[in-house]
Amino acid sequence: MLCYARAQKIPQRWDAFTHEVASFVNDNTDTMILTVFSSLTEVSVYSIYHYVIINLKKIISSFVSSFGSAFGDMYAKEEKELMKKNLRIYETITFSFVSVIYSTTLALIVPFVLLYTKGVHDANYDRELFAVLLTLGGAFNCIRYPYKSIINCTGHFRLTRNIAISEAVMNVLISFAVVSRYGLIGVAVGTVCTMVFGTFMYSTFVSEHIVIRDRKESYFHITLTVVIMASVYLFSKLYIGNIHSYLMWVVYACVTVAISGALTLLADLVFYREQLKVLIDRGIRLLKRKHG
Repeated sequence: MLCYARAQKIPQRWDAFTHEVASFVNDNTDTMILTVFSSLTEVSVYSIYHYVIINLKKIISSFVSSFGSAFGDMYAKEEKELMKKNLRIYETITFSFVSVIYSTTLALIVPFVLLYTKGVHDANYDRELFAVLLTLGGAFNCIRYPYKSIINCTGHFRLTRNIAISEAVMNVLISFAVVSRYGLIGVAVGTVCTMVFGTFMYSTFVSEHIVIRDRKESYFHITLTVVIMASVYLFSKLYIGNIHSYLMWVVYACVTVAISGALTLLADLVFYREQLKVLIDRGIRLLKRKHG
């Protein structure tokens, strides 16, 4: 990956290491705190839901992580306008994936877990509020991809070090403070607060120090994505009933993907028509090159 950050690695190696440690803390805080302050039954419930969320993160990462590599080169050449244009495209790609995938997850993660654990009676796996919170935390963890990728490729580890530290401390403190009373819900609240805080802080940093644009632009796009997810989730309550088989689950998943995809496409056509046109043009050129 071609990154301006290569020249910054040695001087800022400890700052980059701080980011890695903070990321490790955020990824493992919930499990560690539940293990110490809750029961193994709750840890079991958490592990199954978390397994779904972590694999969704890997899927989205495989699609969008490579798009950020060119920003280091653009930053080194001070191509600010080109960076703005490509960041909008990067956001549109990432947020569209997040919108469709996590809308569907919000609607169907609980039925999936209940099917997966059918016949297992060691714990209550029907935890909708926990599932919603954990899914939102996962969504925000993916929404930040464009901003984290640009920060990494431009070498701004030192200037964003305090954001990473604040995230880790916030996650630990909130989870520790509420886990005894609220259990799974408590650690999920800690995760959501951390991911929302970090995502908006990273997007603000990129807008004010790297790309140089109005930070409200990213705020609006993030909020729009969350509104779409919430709308699909609430609407799904009207048509998703009791699911007794994986086939039924797949049918409902297809319906929900179609609804969330249509709503996301409509939002992109209304607010991000230019970026959508660029993506379609690039897709057509890629297909012509592949089959020509």
